[in-house]
Amino acid sequence: MYIASLKLYFSSFSLEETSGGPITAHGNERSVTVRGLRPKTRYFFRVKCLNALGESQYGAEVAVTTLEERRYRDLGAKRKKHRTHK
Repeated sequence: MYIASLKLYFSSFSLEETSGGPITAHGNERSVTVRGLRPKTRYFFRVKCLNALGESQYGAEVAVTTLEERRYRDLGAKRKKHRTHK
């Protein structure tokens, strides 16, 4: 059966209280980007499929924890001034 699109729902609580989505992927798209997630936070995701026959039930819930925010150290390097030769 052909899948016309997918709907992704997510929440940082439980999926009984979905706070994000749906994010929709169409046709042959194999990924979606979920923006605005907080670092070191657990999120719960679930997906529904849609086609000409209608919408499916939710798939199995998946829990994911985002990574820690990257912080870069200041190594104290100073920028060189550009000299003009005469």
